[in-house]
Amino acid sequence: MENPTARKRPTIADLCAMKGRQQLTMLRFVRQACDTGHSCIFIADNIHHLFQVVDRMVAMRHGAIVADNLGTKTSSIQDFENIITGEHLAA
Repeated sequence: MENPTARKRPTIADLCAMKGRQQLTMLRFVRQACDTGHSCIFIADNIHHLFQVVDRMVAMRHGAIVADNLGTKTSSIQDFENIITGEHLAA
C-alpha cells in the first residue's frame, strides 16, 4: 500500500504577483491550513499580511535572527517594525 503522504509537495505562492482578491484567497487558504493543524512557513515583506495569517513570527535583520517566537497576539505591527529595523536598540 502506498504512503498517502509520499505525494504531498510544498505549495509555493508569490503573493506579490497576486492582486486583490487573489491575495485575500491565498491568505485565507494559509490561515485555514494553520487552523486545521497544518504547519505553514509564510515568508513575507508585507507585515500586514503576516499579522493576518500567522500565530508567531521570527524576525531577521541582515540575514541574522534578531527575535524568535514573537506572538501576533502579544506584539503590535509597530513592535515588529522596531525589531526588524533595530529601532528598539536605540531606546
